[in-house]
Amino acid sequence: MTTQTSLPLIDPTESIGYLLGQTNLIKDRLLDQHLAPQGITAAQAKVLFMIAYRGQSRGCDIGHYLGVDASTVTRMLDRLEKKGLTVRIPSPEDRRATLIDLTDEGYAIMRQSMPLAQNALAELTRGLEPDEFAMLKQLLRKVLIGASGPHHCQHAAQAALNHSETDN
Repeated sequence: MTTQTSLPLIDPTESIGYLLGQTNLIKDRLLDQHLAPQGITAAQAKVLFMIAYRGQSRGCDIGHYLGVDASTVTRMLDRLEKKGLTVRIPSPEDRRATLIDLTDEGYAIMRQSMPLAQNALAELTRGLEPDEFAMLKQLLRKVLIGASGPHHCQHAAQAALNHSETDN
């Protein structure tokens, strides 16, 4: 027989981790729904958007950016390549490395998907007033900057800082 320790119950709606996690799940569901006509998922769109934004990338960098392991990235890249949206090319700096780039079709799907993704995010935040939406973005950028220690994504923090400077 095990002894149960009485832990204080925390209302999940008061937990920032719970709120961010649930919001992220809902965001991805909305993205999946809005992007379905393009034949891509939210996860696949994130890869396409990342490559379009950052340029040719190694699979491990894509995995780090998305927070997924190497086998997940490989499967996702295989699917995108099979759809004709990405291509693997040898790295000019390191012949052992492979870079991922978008095909012309990948760029076209990404451009067509951007307004759909924006519609999904608008649906997610439709309950916010414009000033609340601006404040939410400002606070999330501040969290990214504050959390970007040596083990966090410096690129995300720098991008957040750049956006904060342009908002002022």
